[in-house]
Amino acid sequence: MGVWHITAPGTPPSRAPPAHHVYQDHTLTFCNPWDSAVKPSVADLVQGLQWGERGTPSPQGGSVDATEAHAPDSDPVPLMPDPMPTETPDFAFDPGAARAKATWLGHAGVLVQLPPVPGLSRPLRALFDPIFSERCSPSSWWGPRRAYVAPCRVADLPTIDFVFISHNHYDHLDIPTIDQLWTHFSDTVHFFVPLKNKAWLLQLPLGLPADRITELDWWDEAQCRVQASDAQVRIVCTPAQHGSGRTLYDAGHTLWSSWVLEHGPDMFRVFFGGDSGFCMRRADEPLGAPSSFPELPAFREIAQRIGEPDLSFLPVSVGATYAYVKSFDPLPDWLSPVPRLHEGLTGANHMTAADAVRVFQQMHEARAARPPLAIAIHWGTFVGGREDVQETVTRLQEACTHYGIPLVRHVDTLTQPTFALLHHGQSVSYSGGS
Repeated sequence: MGVWHITAPGTPPSRAPPAHHVYQDHTLTFCNPWDSAVKPSVADLVQGLQWGERGTPSPQGGSVDATEAHAPDSDPVPLMPDPMPTETPDFAFDPGAARAKATWLGHAGVLVQLPPVPGLSRPLRALFDPIFSERCSPSSWWGPRRAYVAPCRVADLPTIDFVFISHNHYDHLDIPTIDQLWTHFSDTVHFFVPLKNKAWLLQLPLGLPADRITELDWWDEAQCRVQASDAQVRIVCTPAQHGSGRTLYDAGHTLWSSWVLEHGPDMFRVFFGGDSGFCMRRADEPLGAPSSFPELPAFREIAQRIGEPDLSFLPVSVGATYAYVKSFDPLPDWLSPVPRLHEGLTGANHMTAADAVRVFQQMHEARAARPPLAIAIHWGTFVGGREDVQETVTRLQEACTHYGIPLVRHVDTLTQPTFALLHHGQSVSYSGGS
């Protein structure tokens, strides 16, 4: 049965099917129900092809020297060392010194540690979209491969309570990692997945019991407690604009999501953005100007309905297939006949760094009592090389500069909304507010 007792009320049978539910031949599939879920036209794609030396566009248009980009009233943030370092994670956590501790494990994988709840004598630990495999692919011999090694092994992790999966793409739902997590933490671990991912996991030869997987639809929630104690953990499955599928034939057959974890009587909130788009943008539209396409309204709605998150994990790199393939072009940009593609054209499916900072702002319009912290995810791991890492860092620097958000490499006591950029295996502690 495990340590945790999970209560997840089912959907009332009288409720009308939500807009993201689609039935094809009496089979439930899923879609993105917003006007912001658009795809570029052929003309947009042609306009977005880029040749020659890559210049990092500033949010105002033009180009900026990234070494000088910094948020107002803050010291310049240096670019990542080249190569980006990987450190062995330090999982020690003192609940008396910090409200939470987060460790970036690469790509979208994050470990969050929170103070104990009644009935638990150690920190509560939640793992989001973990992947420890060398490749994010159906094969261990081909497909996207790590540019930076995993900072640790599954066996090196401390005891895990919750594992959250945002969707079933290979870089977010890694079967060897799930298998190892169950092998090492079967006494405690509980999995949370969006709709129809539970049945998919149960048909695999992993031995996961059905009662250790909780499946939720958007806006459904679960209450978690340690056996007979009071529930002090609330889990909410929240919307995202993306997709799913592991073959050519199962696109949209399982749901994708973001997640909110609310912890303790002070309702400390963790938001995991997973893999979501935000807004498509044509190549001739400056990143800081309003796009001619709608923005995804879901993030603002999440903050309004559930409450503003204290600690957020937001994707900052488009991660599109074309961009990844292009990264293996052996010729320098100035010589290559193979063009790049403007990142804004895939922004409806993968938010850009500028989008992530904009989302951070939208989720904190009411200015909660505790200053929020956002940590960049979905970047710097399954990339073609160092140049891709530096480009993402530069774009995030410029976006933070434009929107007036400090960008830091190390977090001390928070006094204002802040964005953090970590290297693999690095941890930050949240100690802001009261």
